[in-house]
Amino acid sequence: MNCNGIVCEAGDAQIVSLADGAKADATLVVGEEYRVFAPANGILVMGYADPDTVGNITGVIAPGGWLDVKATGTALMLLCEDTTDGFGNNFDCKAYVVKISDNA
Repeated sequence: MNCNGIVCEAGDAQIVSLADGAKADATLVVGEEYRVFAPANGILVMGYADPDTVGNITGVIAPGGWLDVKATGTALMLLCEDTTDGFGNNFDCKAYVVKISDNA
């Protein structure tokens, strides 16, 4: 079977619930690589400190996209921003964080 999904060990994936534009954390292991999947309906901003503050953003993922990151901290903060002002400022969604390495 050929697809663009990934298979991981149980416990190597996290669902991060993002509600009302508030940031939420994914727990990481320093030195491991992770694939972060953005929700289909918003722009996902991430950082090791509050990603809603200038200077703290380490990555931005377009709706429905993904990005591979190597953990340099134990908590990756995620924030989902609304893509259309006409629909409100923020909304509830989920991001997925999957460990794709086994270095630790």
